[in-house]
Amino acid sequence: KTTAYFSYSNTSAKGVMPTNTYNKHNFSFNQSTKLFNDKLTISSNVMFANEVSKNRPGAGYYNNPLTGLYLFARERDFRDYRYNFQTFNKDRNLYQMYWYSTEEKMNNPYWEIYKNPKLNEKYRVVASLKASWDIAKGLKFDIRGNIDYADNLHDYRYAAGGNSVSVSPNGKYDYSKTNDKAVYTDAILSYNTKISDFTLNAIAGFSYQENILNNGMSVNNGTTSLMYPNVFTFANMPYNIMFNQSIDRVIKEGLFGNVQLGWKEMLFLDLSGRNDWASTLALTGNESYFYPAAGLTAIISNMVTLPEFISFAKVRGSLSQTSNEVPFNRVNPWNSIGGTGTPTQIGGITRNTQVPFTNLKPETITGTEVGAEMRFFKGRAGFEFTYYQDISKNQFLSLAAPSGSGYSTYYINAGKITNNGFELTVDVTPVETSDFRWNSSVNLSQNKNKINELISSNPNYYVGGDDEGFASIIKAGGSYNDIWIYKFARDEQGRIILSDKGNPTKTKLQEKVGNANPDYVLGWNNNFNYKNFFGSFLINGKFGGIAFSKTEAFLDSYGVSKRTGDLRDAGTTMAIDAVQGTTAVSQIKPYDYFTAVGDR
Repeated sequence: KTTAYFSYSNTSAKGVMPTNTYNKHNFSFNQSTKLFNDKLTISSNVMFANEVSKNRPGAGYYNNPLTGLYLFARERDFRDYRYNFQTFNKDRNLYQMYWYSTEEKMNNPYWEIYKNPKLNEKYRVVASLKASWDIAKGLKFDIRGNIDYADNLHDYRYAAGGNSVSVSPNGKYDYSKTNDKAVYTDAILSYNTKISDFTLNAIAGFSYQENILNNGMSVNNGTTSLMYPNVFTFANMPYNIMFNQSIDRVIKEGLFGNVQLGWKEMLFLDLSGRNDWASTLALTGNESYFYPAAGLTAIISNMVTLPEFISFAKVRGSLSQTSNEVPFNRVNPWNSIGGTGTPTQIGGITRNTQVPFTNLKPETITGTEVGAEMRFFKGRAGFEFTYYQDISKNQFLSLAAPSGSGYSTYYINAGKITNNGFELTVDVTPVETSDFRWNSSVNLSQNKNKINELISSNPNYYVGGDDEGFASIIKAGGSYNDIWIYKFARDEQGRIILSDKGNPTKTKLQEKVGNANPDYVLGWNNNFNYKNFFGSFLINGKFGGIAFSKTEAFLDSYGVSKRTGDLRDAGTTMAIDAVQGTTAVSQIKPYDYFTAVGDR
């Protein structure tokens, strides 16, 4: 007996910005065949997708149409630059951008939209095959294989005559063509049986996976001029631009097993173990690593008689360990080959500057989890609660190599990082009839991160640094996503110290002001079913944590934010508690204040 299914779907969309479009075609085919009196089942699935995205808006400062739009001088007429975004340069025999400013970040938004075409295209195929054999009662053998392959094209062309800070006078060609491939296969033998009051579920298996990412080439001339303007070909690339070839490859093999022993459908013991072999740990002696797990679950409602309104109660606990391999090309890094910048010698070898990491260990994460679940009023209401703690050790950290060693960096395994938190879900069905059902649920979660230690011999070691006014720094005693900023430099009386020009000054060092992670995440979900129709809505939010907006900083600095507009309308100065030299200052011009605290 064979069943088959075919489907096709299409998504076509236009962005808010002109010329921005997205189109996706998706084909899928599934089949399942039963043989030998339904003892053997063979199933397969093939999915093909094609995605084409044109003129996706750029991010950041440069070549982003929003930058020129947001920072546009308010006293000018935007229509002058919308309908006349280019002007013809007779000397160069080409069109160039028409714009009122040469400021490095600002381009005419319509030049960006119409003269700098951007293409992203992906072809993806996902195929899987599974054979399932019922050997005997309770005994089953499954073998599965899956491949996920994608071709990725990135083709961005920036016309000559734009902003010279990010585009060469003859234009810029930013091109890459890569492919990704993920192969996964496993074979699993499972056995289920019941003996008197006991149940046994056991599996044993083998898995193989291979991931090859970013396999291809890329080139970008940046601000180095193309040989001829607006000719976007490889042959027009300058001689000293390097074509980069990249690859990221990991092979991992594993043996695993799991046993669940149940007693009277009320008490369940789970034991599991897995051993992996990772190619990125080869030559270290640690390429083989084992991690176990154990869990215990008790169905309280099957053990004792509970009040009638409690329809179900369960408690559980587990202790587990997992491990992660390290990135590709870290144990014994390759040298690279690239252009040297001379017309007579196109290629040269760039020597590796990282110390080989031959004693590398995998990162290990030990997790503890406890939880409970209860249902009330015949399942019409209930909750599920989980508390967890994860301890991560053997982090993969980089250090500066000793002077004179011939290397610039080396890596070590170190560190201890703890995550703990909870998740609570409460749900209720207020209305349930033969035709209509309304289910409502609230989910509340929290995670707290603590960096207990990075490198014990170097307590001042940290990862991260200043990024134009703020930093996300990882160091012992802190947490991931800690935010560090410059504060005002103040005198002993707490007054802001002004420079000789009358601008606020900042501290020499940055200080931690908080963490970007939320204190809580809360969601409210509602589902409605009426006969054959259904609908739902979800409201969620993050509460707590701090935010840093570079967009707001730029708007303030350029005087185009509502804040600066309100100050101009209110008068020529703003109040401040400051000192310049030995003179107290109570008023400052908004321009002097916001050009100091805003921008970068």
